[in-house]
Amino acid sequence: MQDGGMTRERKWILMIGGLALIAGAVYRFGLPTGRFSDTGAAVETREMQIEKYRKLAATRKPLETRLKALRNTLEKEEKRLVRGQKASLAAVQIQNRVKSIVEKQGVQLKRMNFNENPAHDNPWYLPVQVQFAMRATIRQLRNILHEIESDPILMNVVNFSTRVVGGNRNDKRPVTIEGTVTVEGYMRWEKAGIADSSEGS
Repeated sequence: MQDGGMTRERKWILMIGGLALIAGAVYRFGLPTGRFSDTGAAVETREMQIEKYRKLAATRKPLETRLKALRNTLEKEEKRLVRGQKASLAAVQIQNRVKSIVEKQGVQLKRMNFNENPAHDNPWYLPVQVQFAMRATIRQLRNILHEIESDPILMNVVNFSTRVVGGNRNDKRPVTIEGTVTVEGYMRWEKAGIADSSEGS
């Protein structure tokens, strides 16, 4: 069963792209620092230029306000990223958080491992994936998935599969399932050692 857990990552891509576009617009729409050329330009042309720059100046403040808001939002979200010199070290943070969440629900992990080099198309953030298996009731699984995605560390459930292994819907015994869940956190590229390795090649 595939989960649409990449929405926040794609929001980041759009957010950062928006920052670049707005920053470019602010730069482009900035008022000129020099004087108009005195090489015989027509008065009508100068009036048109003045009107053009007056309109551009009026749009600059809203652009700067929006840019500041986006930067503040991005800075707030980046505080939720996992940290580490390598993705494998950052994965330990995710594993510890997942283990804590699962045990809080009275569920025992069957296994947990770090997925190296997951496929991605994000030029700013490196996904860090952890996969784990467990046996739980439907309610326990629901609570675990909810707590993972609402954790202070930014984590998304990107995939999970389940099968029924016990219980019966027709009586009072809770249905028991075995599930495999893939959780994804994020770290900045430069903190994943990517920039260093590319410079040395």
